[in-house]
Amino acid sequence: LDTAVDKPCARSKATGDPWLTDGSYLDGSGFARISFEKQFSNTKRFDQELRLVSYNGIIFFLKQESQFLCLAVQEGTLVLFYDFGSGLKKADPLQPPQALTAASKAIQVFLLAGNRKRVLVRVERATVFSVDQDNMLEMADAYYLGGVPPEQLPLSLRQLFPSGGSVRGCIKGIKALGKYVDLKRLNTTGISFGCTADLLVGRTMTFHGHGFLPLALPDVAPITEVVYSGFGFRGTQDNNLLYYRTSPDGPYQVSLREGHVTLRFMNQEVETQRVFADGAPHYVAFYSNVTGVWLYVDDQLQLVKSHERTTPMLQLQPEEPSRLLLGGLPVSGTFHNFSGCISNVFVQRLRGPQRVFDLHQNMGSVNVSVGCTPAQLIETSRATAQKVSRRSRQPSQDLACTTPWLPGTIQDAYQFGGPLPSYLQFVGISPSHRNRLHLSMLVRPHAASQGLLLSTAPMSGRSPSLVLFLNHGHFVAQTEGPGPRLQVQSRQHSRAGQWHRVSVRWGMQQIQLVVDGSQTWSQKALHHRVPRAERPQPYTLSVGGLPASSYSSKLPVSVGFSGCLKKLQLDKRPLRTPTQMVGVTPCVSGPLEDGLFFPGSEGVVTLELPKAKMPYVSLELEMRPLAAAGLIFHLGQALATPYMQLKVLTEQVLLQANDGAGEFSTWVTYPKLCDGRWHRVAVIMGRDTLRLEVDTQSNHTTGRLPESLAGSPALLHLGSLPKSSTARPELPAYRGCLRKLLINGAPVNVTASVQIQGAVGMRGCPSGTLALSKQGKALTQRQGKPSVSPLLWH
Repeated sequence: LDTAVDKPCARSKATGDPWLTDGSYLDGSGFARISFEKQFSNTKRFDQELRLVSYNGIIFFLKQESQFLCLAVQEGTLVLFYDFGSGLKKADPLQPPQALTAASKAIQVFLLAGNRKRVLVRVERATVFSVDQDNMLEMADAYYLGGVPPEQLPLSLRQLFPSGGSVRGCIKGIKALGKYVDLKRLNTTGISFGCTADLLVGRTMTFHGHGFLPLALPDVAPITEVVYSGFGFRGTQDNNLLYYRTSPDGPYQVSLREGHVTLRFMNQEVETQRVFADGAPHYVAFYSNVTGVWLYVDDQLQLVKSHERTTPMLQLQPEEPSRLLLGGLPVSGTFHNFSGCISNVFVQRLRGPQRVFDLHQNMGSVNVSVGCTPAQLIETSRATAQKVSRRSRQPSQDLACTTPWLPGTIQDAYQFGGPLPSYLQFVGISPSHRNRLHLSMLVRPHAASQGLLLSTAPMSGRSPSLVLFLNHGHFVAQTEGPGPRLQVQSRQHSRAGQWHRVSVRWGMQQIQLVVDGSQTWSQKALHHRVPRAERPQPYTLSVGGLPASSYSSKLPVSVGFSGCLKKLQLDKRPLRTPTQMVGVTPCVSGPLEDGLFFPGSEGVVTLELPKAKMPYVSLELEMRPLAAAGLIFHLGQALATPYMQLKVLTEQVLLQANDGAGEFSTWVTYPKLCDGRWHRVAVIMGRDTLRLEVDTQSNHTTGRLPESLAGSPALLHLGSLPKSSTARPELPAYRGCLRKLLINGAPVNVTASVQIQGAVGMRGCPSGTLALSKQGKALTQRQGKPSVSPLLWH
């Protein structure tokens, strides 16, 4: 939703609920730091009342110098970690630990001083932990509730809670040393005020590869009628069962097959062309009625491959009433159970409003935990790391950066421009009327006052085409090819940085152009017989530009569009997913700076490196990642040895090479890659040593870079591997920015040999400086054209 237009409903302010008036909501992303006066008394007491949703995380953390006390929840039960000078220890419970749930629990932590120092933890006035050991915690003057900044955690705890252990739930009745604590008066993170039961609905679950979650489906339409359902997921494995509905009418399922989202419904099977097992969050929705089946991923209608199902579907015994199984089945079959997160599940009901299921209210889940825990995605990335390098260290944080620097992107908007062509292509589009083409969009130009917006080419090749472009700030639509030329120009100028609503209707003998409600028409093509097609003509539609080879002197414009486009529609219907995307990224709201932008959609830049002199070769660049795992570059052929790869792998940068005789690698552990700042990375090959430098840190291994790579021109793939390669990359595509590429100290220039595939921003990189400001002020600077070519980077 655009919340500036569609204002969300305010929270209910009904009185009488103490959790609403006195409680605070921990959203799972932050913490509260609470200071208190130093008192050298015999007892220190800390109180809080919790209603917890998270199964893993930190509730209470107190530290003094190198000693600490940490009360946490693991797999839904309370645990106590401490280190009083002799290493990390886990306290033994005095009684069987109780599960912490959304039911209210009063928790007290006591520090007993004097001759016998002791730590007590009580839950509902029952002592559950007691630690008798000398410590210096009485000297502390602050503690954390609900999570901890990762940099404040000792290394031993950071391995258990790599992102800080923030928990989700409600908290109230906070006391420190007998005094009430008002969180509203403190500088907290991820905490809001007023907490009601609806905020504790279980929207997300983590699946561990060997479990499932069954849900009852009361009051749901039969499969033979209209079916509308959806769910979110996040995972990195290629073949998993995500969603399976049983019913007396027969089952249907949604799964990942070789990374493609696949829907098997009745006798049909539809599969997306893109792969979505990339570790990023995605949302799947599907709709069916008597006329067909539609599949959406991330609000985009998918261009799917649809065919009759030839293989039988694994079926459970028919049940009444029907039920929904998430993440797998209780019996073995052709699919593996899911590893990852599933969230926001809904199925359209016969009566009443559509609602998201409370996943807590399941029929007995197996090996499933509440929330989308970073640990689950760590496990999947660990498996990847073990496949990638037999010497690499296991990573220890989530794939997503916890504090991404990227300014806000504009939903469903594309950004074009740069030194090389950027464009979208839609092959085989057909208008609903055989003698009329109606295209519309929203356009926001940058400073440039000219550029190609649309080009429609008939696939038959014997009919005229339509082009829409900017010329000296005016919108112009005209026909090309057989027949009389029709041309129309807008009266008003375009304005840089502002959105314009543009619509063009091309009829048999006239063009109508509408810009921001102002209409203009071309002259009519009189006394010319236009052949009437029996059915609508299929076209190839190019948006924002053309391939370099397609520009010619016959076109009215020789450059592509520079700016943003959104709401592309044909006959008032959104266009489907593009057949091809080159050099196009999501439109960002902030300023740009020099660099290449990879939004993480398998974009790749391929260039030929100049011949280097052996035995010393250096390759250097700067990176600013948006995700903590991805392929930065691949030097060599995509499918064969020798090669060299540089990767971001959670908290480390991994350099891996293969000379044909075997694999060797080195890495640098660097926990702060996701801090929104530029980091210098250099690869230096000596006579028998491969060296990796990340800012001021470095590491090396023994190995010789093959002369076939360093001694002759070689292909360098930035961001991912080309789609023409049949090899699937073992890591997701790089997400973030790259700049200042140097080979042996010399900057790499843009040449005609540079090739681009997929989503790559050649015009510049979103600036991270404002996103890192303390106040988080709105990004209001206009986007500017880079002063140098992004590939020059220096």
